Amino acid sequence: MLVFHAVMSGPEFRAIRLFDDRELNMLISAHVLETDGRWRKNLDLIHAKKNLLMADSGMIGFVKRLGHQAVLDYALNPNKVLGIQLQVEPDVVVMADLLLFPDFLSRAGITKEEAIPINRRNALFLAEKDIPQIKLFVIQGDTPDDYLECVEWYEREGFFSLENAWFGIGSVAFREPVERRKVVQAIMEELPSGVHVHVFGVGSPKYLLELRDMGVASADSSFACLTGAYFSFVDDKGVRRRLKLREKDKYMTASLIAWNMATVNFLVENGSLTGVQMELFEEVTS
Repeated sequence: MLVFHAVMSGPEFRAIRLFDDRELNMLISAHVLETDGRWRKNLDLIHAKKNLLMADSGMIGFVKRLGHQAVLDYALNPNKVLGIQLQVEPDVVVMADLLLFPDFLSRAGITKEEAIPINRRNALFLAEKDIPQIKLFVIQGDTPDDYLECVEWYEREGFFSLENAWFGIGSVAFREPVERRKVVQAIMEELPSGVHVHVFGVGSPKYLLELRDMGVASADSSFACLTGAYFSFVDDKGVRRRLKLREKDKYMTASLIAWNMATVNFLVENGSLTGVQMELFEEVTS
C-alpha cells in the first residue's frame, strides 16, 4: 500500500531532507500551491525525495477560505485547477471535485444536486486531457447509494477502461469508523478487479492498516505533519505520544515529522511497529 504524506509548509520541507532520494510518496494540494509560495524554492528537493508526487485539487482548502466563490473560481474552472497542479510536475493529478458531505456543501453554498453534475463534468474534462500523469477520479457521496451511483456512472462512461487511471474514495474521513468501513467495503465490492483504489484523508495508522487489509492500494494522510507540529510521535504500538521538553524548535518539529512519516511507512509495510527503537524518546507521556 502506498502512503502519500501531505507536505504543506516549511516544517515538512525540512523533514523530507532527512530521507533518501526517491523514498517518499508525497501529496501537495492546489490550494497550497496557490496560497503559499514556499514550495517554489523547494521544488527540486521535493522531486529529489519523491517516489510519487500527487497534486490534489485542494477544493477543501479553497472552499474553507472562499466559500461559494471557490465553486465559481475553481470547481467550475477545472482547467485552472489543472494548470496550478501541473506547476509541480506531479506523477498523479486529482480531478477538481466537490465533496458531498453536508457541512462542506453548506460552506460552499451549493446543494448535492448541483455538485454532482459539476463533479461529473470535471471527471470528463480530466479524462479527455492528453497528459502523461496518472489521473485520479474521485468517487464522492453522502449516502451509500450516492457512492454506488457514482461508481455506476463511471462504469457507464467507460472510465474503468482508461489507461493510467486511479479511483479515489472521498468524504470518508469525516465519518465514524464503523460507517466509513462499510462505505469503503461497499465500494470495493462494486469496482472491477484490478482497479487502483485510493482513500483520501486518512487520519491514523490503525485506519491505514484497515484499508490495506481491505485491498486499498493507496491513501494520503496529514497525520505525520500534524502530530509532529504538536511535538507528538508514534510509538512502537502505533499510539500517539507527546514529548515533554523544555525547549522546542523548528528542527525538533521537522525531526518528529520525519520520524512519523517513517513510522507510518514501516507500519503499513510490516503490519506492526514491534522493534522500533524508542530510546530516542525517553521523555514522554501518554
